[in-house]
Amino acid sequence: PGVAVHYAVKANPDPRLLARLHAVGCRFEAASWAEVRAAVKAGADPGSVLYTNPVKPAADIARAWRAGVWRFAADSDGELHKIAERAPGAAVLLRLDAGAGGTVGDQGKFGAPPGQVPGQARLAASLRLRPYGLAFHVGSQKMDPAAWDSPIRQCAGIMTELAADGIRLEMLDVGGGFPVRYDADPPPLADYAAAIG
Repeated sequence: PGVAVHYAVKANPDPRLLARLHAVGCRFEAASWAEVRAAVKAGADPGSVLYTNPVKPAADIARAWRAGVWRFAADSDGELHKIAERAPGAAVLLRLDAGAGGTVGDQGKFGAPPGQVPGQARLAASLRLRPYGLAFHVGSQKMDPAAWDSPIRQCAGIMTELAADGIRLEMLDVGGGFPVRYDADPPPLADYAAAIG
């Protein structure tokens, strides 16, 4: 309850897979305009797609906005200005750096330091964007279900601070990072769900 699963299209964009996922009620997360189009071609309502790459070409923001995508990620003031210009009134997910690393070493590319995120939410509101939520990614192939604990606590603090300013966020995107079996068995997915819950 209270959870919506968004499949990362970049993981495997095969049209048959996307169509099957859509048929069983999955939503989609896109990191590019091509991925937005793939999700829509699979049957997804563009309004259910999250465009979560925090660094997007301005033209792709405009294309996605015109197609019906209304939630965009950002981790910098520049990206917020770009979204405000190309998707006026859009909702934004502010991405913070979770400060953790995955087994495959993909963490640290994106995300603002947590202390900067409240200011970015206020900037978004001043640009007439809708501060909608927070997002983070703990890193791929994360074998420790407790890895989500610290970022979730940081997000709770940011949400509390912003609520005092009248900015109420509606979504927490806990990213991916859930492991699969390569050379070792990962903990059961239920362990991750329990830790995050």
